[in-house]
Amino acid sequence: MIEKKAEIKGRVLDFFSRIPVEARIVAELQPNDNEVVISKTDAVYGSFSLLLKRKATYRLKVQKPGYLSFYVQLETSRDSSWIGSQQKTIELIPIKPNTLLPFEHILFDVNNFQLSQHSLPELEKLAELLTANPSLVVRLEGHTDNIGKSKTSMQLAKKRIETIEKFLEARKIPAHQIRKKAFAGQNPLSLGDSYDAHRLNRRVEVRVLKYELQGNE
Repeated sequence: MIEKKAEIKGRVLDFFSRIPVEARIVAELQPNDNEVVISKTDAVYGSFSLLLKRKATYRLKVQKPGYLSFYVQLETSRDSSWIGSQQKTIELIPIKPNTLLPFEHILFDVNNFQLSQHSLPELEKLAELLTANPSLVVRLEGHTDNIGKSKTSMQLAKKRIETIEKFLEARKIPAHQIRKKAFAGQNPLSLGDSYDAHRLNRRVEVRVLKYELQGNE
């Protein structure tokens, strides 16, 4: 009797341009990677489909030179959002040194360095990105608004960076992937004087310092 397979469908796009990306797709059966299914996306639409075992767990990796790698654990059960007529969209981030990664919601309250609930999904994505790309080295850049004394602002910016560093350490991100630099209120995103304008400036940004696509990523 031929075993029925679960069909996984997806589409890979450039994060910024939304243009389809021709990428390599690898599905590794967990927990021991004892079955590997390799495919690639359609060059025109960026679409792909894989036939995988039912009721199994796979680690799906998406790779393209010049982009950060993406991976996700997926369950091929009947209720999986990957199964059936649905098509998952995967957004690959094009990468080069000195670019800021698109994490725009790592923001802080006034005179505060505690993580907000709004920032947690962004930080989880950052941790996943660093895990999926072990050769990626980033710099956490701390900023404050331009209210208050410069010395106090610099200390606050450093504490905000350290808070995020501890978050990433708890997610098993190696220290060699993280660099730190505090700017305080020197580089505001907004020059406005409203609450929202000041809040945009109380942030930590993530800048790429180094990245090399490796065979084991």
